[in-house]
Amino acid sequence: VRLIVEQCPGLVELDVSDGTQLTAMCVQTIINQLRQVEYLSFSRCYTVQPDAYLELKSMPNLRYLDVYGILNEKALSTLRQSLPHIQINKYLFSSVARPTVGIRRTSIWGLRVRD
Repeated sequence: VRLIVEQCPGLVELDVSDGTQLTAMCVQTIINQLRQVEYLSFSRCYTVQPDAYLELKSMPNLRYLDVYGILNEKALSTLRQSLPHIQINKYLFSSVARPTVGIRRTSIWGLRVRD
Protein backbone atom coordinates (compact mmCIF):
# COMPACT_ATOMS: atom_id res chain seq x y z
CA VAL A 1 0.00 0.00 0.00
CA ARG A 2 2.86 2.34 0.80
CA LEU A 3 4.28 1.85 -2.69
CA ILE A 4 0.89 2.44 -4.33
CA VAL A 5 0.22 5.69 -2.51
CA GLU A 6 3.75 6.96 -3.13
CA GLN A 7 3.55 6.31 -6.86
CA CYS A 8 -0.10 7.29 -7.33
CA PRO A 9 -0.73 10.29 -5.04
CA GLY A 10 -3.70 11.45 -7.13
CA LEU A 11 -5.84 8.35 -6.55
CA VAL A 12 -9.49 9.07 -5.88
CA GLU A 13 -10.55 5.45 -5.26
CA LEU A 14 -8.69 2.71 -3.42
CA ASP A 15 -9.95 -0.77 -2.58
CA VAL A 16 -7.67 -2.84 -0.35
CA SER A 17 -10.39 -5.27 0.70
CA ASP A 18 -9.33 -8.73 1.84
CA GLY A 19 -5.86 -7.43 2.73
CA THR A 20 -5.04 -9.88 5.48
CA GLN A 21 -1.67 -8.27 6.26
CA LEU A 22 -2.91 -4.68 6.57
CA THR A 23 -2.71 -2.81 9.87
CA ALA A 24 -3.63 0.58 11.28
CA MET A 25 -0.34 1.82 9.81
CA CYS A 26 -1.87 1.29 6.36
CA VAL A 27 -4.78 3.57 7.26
CA GLN A 28 -2.34 6.19 8.54
CA THR A 29 -0.27 5.97 5.35
CA ILE A 30 -3.38 6.57 3.24
CA ILE A 31 -4.42 9.53 5.41
CA ASN A 32 -0.99 11.12 5.16
CA GLN A 33 -0.48 10.67 1.41
CA LEU A 34 -3.79 10.39 -0.45
CA ARG A 35 -5.32 13.80 0.07
CA GLN A 36 -7.67 13.54 -2.94
CA VAL A 37 -9.19 10.12 -2.21
CA GLU A 38 -12.99 10.05 -2.24
CA TYR A 39 -13.65 6.32 -1.83
CA LEU A 40 -11.90 3.74 0.36
CA SER A 41 -12.75 0.10 0.90
CA PHE A 42 -11.26 -1.95 3.73
CA SER A 43 -13.88 -4.72 3.66
CA ARG A 44 -12.75 -7.89 5.41
CA CYS A 45 -9.42 -6.37 6.51
CA TYR A 46 -9.63 -8.08 9.87
CA THR A 47 -6.17 -7.07 11.11
CA VAL A 48 -6.90 -3.32 11.03
CA GLN A 49 -7.99 -2.19 14.48
CA PRO A 50 -11.47 -0.63 14.26
CA ASP A 51 -10.46 2.58 16.02
CA ALA A 52 -8.00 3.28 13.17
CA TYR A 53 -10.95 4.23 10.95
CA LEU A 54 -11.80 7.13 13.24
CA GLU A 55 -8.64 8.85 11.98
CA LEU A 56 -10.27 9.16 8.54
CA LYS A 57 -12.15 12.22 9.81
CA SER A 58 -9.10 14.27 8.83
CA MET A 59 -9.67 13.47 5.13
CA PRO A 60 -11.84 16.29 3.79
CA ASN A 61 -12.46 14.72 0.35
CA LEU A 62 -13.40 11.25 1.58
CA ARG A 63 -17.08 10.61 0.80
CA TYR A 64 -17.45 6.82 0.97
CA LEU A 65 -15.97 4.11 3.19
CA ASP A 66 -16.73 0.41 2.92
CA VAL A 67 -15.85 -1.77 5.90
CA TYR A 68 -18.07 -4.79 5.32
CA GLY A 69 -17.49 -7.80 7.55
CA ILE A 70 -15.38 -5.97 10.12
CA LEU A 71 -17.59 -4.10 12.55
CA ASN A 72 -20.67 -5.09 14.52
CA GLU A 73 -23.73 -2.82 14.47
CA LYS A 74 -22.71 -0.91 17.59
CA ALA A 75 -19.25 -0.16 16.20
CA LEU A 76 -20.76 0.84 12.83
CA SER A 77 -23.12 3.22 14.60
CA THR A 78 -20.21 4.78 16.49
CA LEU A 79 -18.23 5.12 13.27
CA ARG A 80 -21.16 6.78 11.48
CA GLN A 81 -21.58 9.27 14.33
CA SER A 82 -17.86 10.04 14.34
CA LEU A 83 -17.67 10.45 10.55
CA PRO A 84 -20.94 12.19 9.62
CA HIS A 85 -19.61 13.50 6.29
CA ILE A 86 -18.73 9.96 5.10
CA GLN A 87 -21.25 7.41 3.81
CA ILE A 88 -20.33 4.03 5.25
CA ASN A 89 -21.02 0.68 3.55
CA LYS A 90 -22.90 2.20 0.64
CA TYR A 91 -21.40 -0.04 -2.06
CA LEU A 92 -21.81 -3.76 -1.48
CA PHE A 93 -19.90 -4.64 -4.64
CA SER A 94 -16.55 -3.19 -5.66
CA SER A 95 -16.02 -1.59 -9.06
CA VAL A 96 -12.38 -2.67 -8.98
CA ALA A 97 -11.53 -5.40 -11.48
CA ARG A 98 -10.42 -8.69 -9.95
CA PRO A 99 -9.27 -11.86 -11.63
CA THR A 100 -11.83 -14.61 -11.82
CA VAL A 101 -11.20 -18.12 -10.51
CA GLY A 102 -11.40 -21.61 -11.92
CA ILE A 103 -11.26 -22.12 -15.67
CA ARG A 104 -11.71 -18.37 -16.26
CA ARG A 105 -8.78 -17.32 -14.03
CA THR A 106 -6.99 -15.62 -16.92
CA SER A 107 -9.61 -12.91 -17.43
CA ILE A 108 -11.06 -9.84 -15.80
CA TRP A 109 -14.59 -8.90 -16.83
CA GLY A 110 -14.29 -11.31 -19.76
CA LEU A 111 -11.08 -9.73 -21.11
CA ARG A 112 -7.95 -11.86 -21.26
CA VAL A 113 -5.18 -10.66 -18.99
CA ARG A 114 -2.60 -13.39 -19.55
CA ASP A 115 -1.55 -14.01 -23.13
